[in-house]
Amino acid sequence: MKNKITFIFSLALLSLFSCSQDSQKDYIEYWCASNTFELEFAKYVVDLWNSDSTHRHIKLQPIPEGQSSEEMLLAAIVGKTTPDIYSNAWPGVIEQYRDAGVIVNFNQFPDFPVYLAARIPENLNKQFMSSDSQYYQFPWKGNPLLLAYNKKILEEKLNSRSPKTYDDLEKIGQKIIEYNANNTQSIWLMDPNISPIWYQRLFDFYPFYVSASQGKTFISPNKEVLLNASAAKTVFNLFRENYANELLPISMFKEDIFLQERLVFHITGPWSIAHYKKFAQPGFEWSYTGIPTVKKDMLPYTYGDPKNIIIFKDTDYAQECWEFVKFMTSKEADLKLMEITQQLPLRKHLLSDPVYSEFFIKNPELKIFAEHIPYIVGLDQSLILQEIFDMISKTWDAVVIYRAKDLEQGLNDLNSQVQNQITREFK
Repeated sequence: MKNKITFIFSLALLSLFSCSQDSQKDYIEYWCASNTFELEFAKYVVDLWNSDSTHRHIKLQPIPEGQSSEEMLLAAIVGKTTPDIYSNAWPGVIEQYRDAGVIVNFNQFPDFPVYLAARIPENLNKQFMSSDSQYYQFPWKGNPLLLAYNKKILEEKLNSRSPKTYDDLEKIGQKIIEYNANNTQSIWLMDPNISPIWYQRLFDFYPFYVSASQGKTFISPNKEVLLNASAAKTVFNLFRENYANELLPISMFKEDIFLQERLVFHITGPWSIAHYKKFAQPGFEWSYTGIPTVKKDMLPYTYGDPKNIIIFKDTDYAQECWEFVKFMTSKEADLKLMEITQQLPLRKHLLSDPVYSEFFIKNPELKIFAEHIPYIVGLDQSLILQEIFDMISKTWDAVVIYRAKDLEQGLNDLNSQVQNQITREFK
């Protein structure tokens, strides 16, 4: 099946066929994320690299502002203005870039397999492998999604502990119903975003799904779609019942209602630590716990919200780009990444490596996120992943939030739609 992005590239190539190419530049262009902390880290590592005169100079630029970084990258690809290196690539679009032939295969570097194996936890290896068993992205950093919780509400008002299982979460929900019946200001269990935009399901449905499936994505190795299997049904039903019991708000809030003490839990990543420290009122106490599992003794899987590094094929300096990738993912650079951004590298033994011991003593809130790095789950490798999540989001809207469609029928219809698309893609 010819997908949309391939068609766009075909048109772009035709329209630019007669255009002359710019003369070869003598520097490496590196784009990073535009947020303040990641830009600070990128500047640090680039300045350190450039201080060595034997290295080719790197020119740093934050990715141009736009609706999303993926859209800005696509515009750069079509316009042939891509950088040599980009370090905030979402794995969900890598197959599109690979299919279009615009990114470098890291397997072309002889030391890549050994370097990768030495860096990332063993169970993450295949998560970032493309459908042709090659690597077109370098696994860099992840933000495991957990539940932040209001300690005073949970422990004092509800007389509960952080939930380990669905049963625990259900008991807390019942206590909230009782509390709300006897108090003028209601509180909610959680506040999933009700927007039907596809990527919102990465921050409610998906972390609960990979927990319920114990680390499996929803497309099996033999390309069977599992969106009407038990894991998906369990998660859809959990949220559906909580909406029905008015434990989840069907509202969009401009303010942070977790900090306003209207929520028990909020699904979030390690970026929230700095936010809460900055904006929480005196006396506000919070902590983090893993995504509840369906049963006891299940492993604490969650979505890792990874961002990775890619090298574009247009570069004249592929080998030097690879050397810089290794430089910016060294143990020392990973420590600086954590210190500046409070984000975690996809690196094994984070909590036992003496290089990072002092950091975690100074930043104890990050320890629980680091403990989850070995249990993060990525995404299926598909050219149409965004379209699939769009289908999931529309079904979530109808089945879970507004309960306008039967759970079983909704998931069966969703599974059929996605299966048809996947079958066409892999014909």
